[in-house]
Amino acid sequence: MGTASDHEMAVGQAFDSVAATYDAVFGAGERTRRLRNLIHSLIGSLATPSSHILDINCGTGTDAIALAVMGHSVVGLDISPLMIKEAKTKSSGMSQVHFLEGSYRALDSLGIKDFDLVLSNFGGLNCAPDMAELGVQAAHVLNPGGLFVAVVMPPVSLWDIGSKCARGQFFNAARRAWTGRATAEFDRTSFRVYYHSPSDLTKSLRPNFRRIDLVGLNIFSPPPHAGTFAASFPRLSHALAGLDDIVGSLPLLRSMGDHYVAVFQKRADR
Repeated sequence: MGTASDHEMAVGQAFDSVAATYDAVFGAGERTRRLRNLIHSLIGSLATPSSHILDINCGTGTDAIALAVMGHSVVGLDISPLMIKEAKTKSSGMSQVHFLEGSYRALDSLGIKDFDLVLSNFGGLNCAPDMAELGVQAAHVLNPGGLFVAVVMPPVSLWDIGSKCARGQFFNAARRAWTGRATAEFDRTSFRVYYHSPSDLTKSLRPNFRRIDLVGLNIFSPPPHAGTFAASFPRLSHALAGLDDIVGSLPLLRSMGDHYVAVFQKRADR
């Protein structure tokens, strides 16, 4: 599978441009911490003590470090060398977490394997167009029966549609669902984002995995990037987050959050 694609190189350059400020700008908010805590709690309920975990698209290593503190042995992987540099700085002195620069397309050539769980949090997979290729690579490094936890942005987001319609941006409100893609720009460096529905992701991974759980995140409550709404209406935002906790596992609605978390298990014969 070899080297990173041109698309991945563009993604890496974009995240390089924000690596030094990423945690302060994107990772410090209450809503971000709440979602991270939800994912960490989920992994705590799924993984056995002292599991071997691979965090792909690990960014500055926040999740990988938290999982290591929980007692797991963790490898973090990211295509951005400056993100990996930040992660190594944050984890200095920790023996249970290690970070590598590399592509999800080349897991079989990185000399890493025998993982109990693979994680990709906060839409990292939305930077990747080919989920079938990812499934092959994830299966290669997972033990039989191992788990793949994916936190992904779907094409249809009720919050995204509602917030854009409220601002009169009706075309933009429909574009995410209609095209299934968008262009992200960090510090004048752009790359393509791909929105993967739960059904499409499940189909792409099906040869090697079966889906065992699916929960919608930020269906009605403001997602991490909606800071203005949350600051203006804190009580309403808190109530909507509670509503999400109630309806997050319901069919249809669980596919319409700003993100969803899908849990897959590697098939025993793979």
